[in-house]
Amino acid sequence: MAQGLLLSVGGTPEPLIRSLQEHKPKAVCFLASQGSIDLVSEIKKKAIGLNFKDYKVIIDDINDTTHCYEKALVCCDFLEKEGISPQDIVVDFTGGTKVMSAALALLAVSRNYQLSYIGGGQRNKEGLGTVITGAEQVFTQANPWEILAIDDRKRAALMFNRFQFEAAIDSFSAAISRTQKPGLKRYLEILQELAKAYWAWDKFKHKEVSSLLGKGFSDLEDYAAISNDAEAHSLAGLVKNNLTFLEAFKQESGNFKEACHYHLLDLLANAKRRDVEGKYDDGVARLYRGFELLAQLRLKSAYNIEASKAGENDIPEAIRDDFCRKYSDLSLRKLKLPSQACYRLLNELGDELGKRYLAQEKHLQGLLSARNSSILAHGFSPVGQDTFCQLWQMLLEFSDTDQAELPTFPQFPIPKT
Repeated sequence: MAQGLLLSVGGTPEPLIRSLQEHKPKAVCFLASQGSIDLVSEIKKKAIGLNFKDYKVIIDDINDTTHCYEKALVCCDFLEKEGISPQDIVVDFTGGTKVMSAALALLAVSRNYQLSYIGGGQRNKEGLGTVITGAEQVFTQANPWEILAIDDRKRAALMFNRFQFEAAIDSFSAAISRTQKPGLKRYLEILQELAKAYWAWDKFKHKEVSSLLGKGFSDLEDYAAISNDAEAHSLAGLVKNNLTFLEAFKQESGNFKEACHYHLLDLLANAKRRDVEGKYDDGVARLYRGFELLAQLRLKSAYNIEASKAGENDIPEAIRDDFCRKYSDLSLRKLKLPSQACYRLLNELGDELGKRYLAQEKHLQGLLSARNSSILAHGFSPVGQDTFCQLWQMLLEFSDTDQAELPTFPQFPIPKT
């Protein structure tokens, strides 16, 4: 049954009477040509036992698709003013010209209406003419929006896999609104939840991610168990790996409040995503911070020295006066050590990391200067992939990091149909 029915009127009334009997609408709009408008009275008389409010719209040019579409919009206004929601409106495009039918199909797609057609196996003119009276069959067509929803799902997955999370979230919203199947709608809602979680993670919003990803994983696991969907099961396993990383990160950092080795791993993973996107300036900015963080972590873990508030007595005598002159923060009465100073201090303390840095300082500074010349820092020169790759490899080596340790975001499956 349909609350609202939009009928295109052709030269044969019987199919439209059959449509009215099938859908039993409370409101009907007849879209007719100048030559078929008189049939509406006959159709209404023969629709015995039905009680509906009707409205008639006349098409002046049955061969103009745009004109037919515009007239069909008048029918939409009538049906929707009757308080009928789009999902309760059926468009029957059986009658009228091919141009009228094409306009109605376009309208159904744009307004999320259902489509219906009256056909049958028995036709006159040796099976090539119209359906024989009494042999009419109603064929409800798949919602055209379901077809468009597939494109939205594909677009959402592609955007997510390219780390374009906001675009993915928007595409999932479109797919959800166009999908009528409850199970699929729920799955898409879960994927959108996950997209929001990974968007937050990509923005270093770790506290927010922890709760979002936890909920998304739980919902995905429940869906996979109920639906027995192999695709969902596989994705849940990947999300679980990320959640395990986050939980260890949260524990070691005191709920993400204290710098730890997981911050470095996360920075490296984020930098690699920027590399995949071709955003080398952004990637190098993260690697620059990675080198700084690596030295800060070593000073803290091995010597209990805070790079942002080092005491004078933390500095070996050989470099103390120089450091006090360059890095003193009078308001804190402490020393605030930049990246290069941290490595110099480590070297003076006999630390292997400091020695390795100083041994390659000239080459490193040449690469890191590319960051300072970047338009995202102090200059106007874009950073190239070669600079990124050299810094990336050096930071992996300096930090003794295996790339397998880095958190890898999952790839969303791309629907085929």
